[in-house]
Amino acid sequence: MPRLTETYTVFSNAAGDSARRVFVSIGRRPSFLARVCMFLVAALVFGVALVVLIPIMLFGVFLLGSLWLYVSIRSLFRRAGDPNGVLDQRRNVRVIERD
Repeated sequence: MPRLTETYTVFSNAAGDSARRVFVSIGRRPSFLARVCMFLVAALVFGVALVVLIPIMLFGVFLLGSLWLYVSIRSLFRRAGDPNGVLDQRRNVRVIERD
């Protein structure tokens, strides 16, 4: 067994440091259990986001639809009361000027 004070030579292959980088990156990879836990946490966050966001979006669509319907009905009645509208009660008579 070499002593700590001895020097030794490190041999490298033709690939150089790239082979070492591959082994180091594989060693840093999370374990299977850690990957499963990360997947479950991401799925939980995604599921909660869907449970919260979908009702909010449906409420927004309902609110915008109700507002559009209110404005449409209001403008319909306003146009009906305008001059020459459906609810305009003026008679179309000619005024005769007498001498």
